[in-house]
Amino acid sequence: MTPCFSLLEDDSLAVCVADAVFEPVGAWLPLHARPIGEVVANGAARIHVAMDAGAEDDGARDTGGSTPSLMRLGPVSAHALDTDTIALRSPDARGLVSLAEDTARIGIVGDPDAGTTTAGLYCMLTLSAALLLGRMGAALVHAGAVADHEGRVWLLVGDTHAGKTTTSVALADAGWRMLADDQVVLRMGAQGWVVAEGWPRRAHLDAGYETSAISGTRIPVDLRGRWGAQVYRSAPVHAVILPRVVAAAPTAARRVTGADVFTALVRQSPWLMADRVAAPGISALLRSVAGRPGVALDLGADSYGKGTMLAELLTGHLCRGL
Repeated sequence: MTPCFSLLEDDSLAVCVADAVFEPVGAWLPLHARPIGEVVANGAARIHVAMDAGAEDDGARDTGGSTPSLMRLGPVSAHALDTDTIALRSPDARGLVSLAEDTARIGIVGDPDAGTTTAGLYCMLTLSAALLLGRMGAALVHAGAVADHEGRVWLLVGDTHAGKTTTSVALADAGWRMLADDQVVLRMGAQGWVVAEGWPRRAHLDAGYETSAISGTRIPVDLRGRWGAQVYRSAPVHAVILPRVVAAAPTAARRVTGADVFTALVRQSPWLMADRVAAPGISALLRSVAGRPGVALDLGADSYGKGTMLAELLTGHLCRGL
């Protein structure tokens, strides 16, 4: 039996991984992914990952032929075969997302132990999950998330190297809780609030973080090993932070409009328009998040690794009343 792992608290999305390819897939799995039984997995939307030969029987090699590319995520191109079927292709993996069946199948090309599958497989898993989540009324966003002392979630939305991870771990050092530093699932909660559920993984920080010195070399950090007791699973979204690194200037924060927040959320959800069936609902979800208070955070070198300073700035007089 192929082992399956739950990705969400309610077990509504799972990844089923053949033993031969578990190691490369394991690097993508969130830290809280847990094994689930076959009955539970069969009731969820599923991503199946195997060697290419196994996926080929299910049509995963059909990557659209002459169909124009719908979008690209890293080395992965997506091709819409019809309204409910999207083929994925990269140099090291091939996939087929059957949205009407809540299923994606990914086949790894070549030797999974050769170290060449990471980029394509990682992006393909992310894109498959995002597309399946869209049909579930949820949005996968390239963002971090932390919870303050009152349990309120602040999303950190920004490009790669915008300072999401550095800000997340600095605030965790100051006593805040962490949901994730790079990927967050947003869903409408029962009380009408948008709930963020983090997908935490191993983070990468500048080697000089501990001494507040920027070295330019990034090293892996075990989030659970260091902040395990402070890792939240999910909570309602309270506010949105738009960070960016401005090392030469003093750290500063200012309020921004809902339009600024919505633009940032869309930018960090590049798969949003790939499924025209789910796109309107996901857009409405992101608009709801954009209705929460937004703060632009310019990260100067003076606040590097200083979580208490950042926490005071975010919850101080500028943002009082959020």
